[in-house]
Amino acid sequence: MRILSVLLAVTLTVAMVAAVVFFSVSPLPESTTAQPDAALTKEADAASTTSAAILRAQIAQLQQAIAARQTVYERQLAVLASAQGAVDQRLADLDEQATLLNEQVDALSAERASRIAQYDGQLQQLQVQYALRAAEITARIDEAQARLAEANQLLGR
Repeated sequence: MRILSVLLAVTLTVAMVAAVVFFSVSPLPESTTAQPDAALTKEADAASTTSAAILRAQIAQLQQAIAARQTVYERQLAVLASAQGAVDQRLADLDEQATLLNEQVDALSAERASRIAQYDGQLQQLQVQYALRAAEITARIDEAQARLAEANQLLGR
């Protein structure tokens, strides 16, 4: 945007220079006397030459300023492009890292589900074993109580 405004200013300045030069070198209207005044013509030529030289110097300065700003803008664009490249690379690295982490989470979740299923199976087996053992112990206790009752009956108690 600033470049456009500088270019517009330069264009307007060049247009003004062209107008001044055009009107300063245009012939003066002829007076009623047929001979123009030589001193007046010489003075007008000197003024137009001076004005043209000043305007050329201003144009040269503006062109130098534009060139300097253009160089600065090109450097800034190069820095921004480099930074953008670094950011894009970092983003790609982070995307890759996120993908790897998601894969690890999936693998760990699958392993967790497998272990939970394994532990549930082991728990059920242990519960069955516990129930069988409790039934066996209860049966032995019942058998022992029956023998004790039989022995007490034989002893007369």
